Amino acid sequence: MITEDDEFERIERELKYKLLRTQKTATADDDDDTQVYKRPWVSLTNAEIEAIYLQHHNQYAECVSVNFEYEKAIEAKLKEKNL
Repeated sequence: MITEDDEFERIERELKYKLLRTQKTATADDDDDTQVYKRPWVSLTNAEIEAIYLQHHNQYAECVSVNFEYEKAIEAKLKEKNL
């Protein structure tokens, strides 16, 4: 026969078990304060590409890429827009 004290002990054990399970899953899965938002990629407009090109073209209207200045200028502009 189950006594009243036995029943209280069973309920206490059950509650402790549920509390431990909740604490384990809550710390791992339910952290609403930290959400990671990924910003959308921002590309260069045609006008921005043309402006960089005009800064780096030579007298024959060819883009000069000595030491990759043209590519580095495009990369710098993209970094500026996507920070």
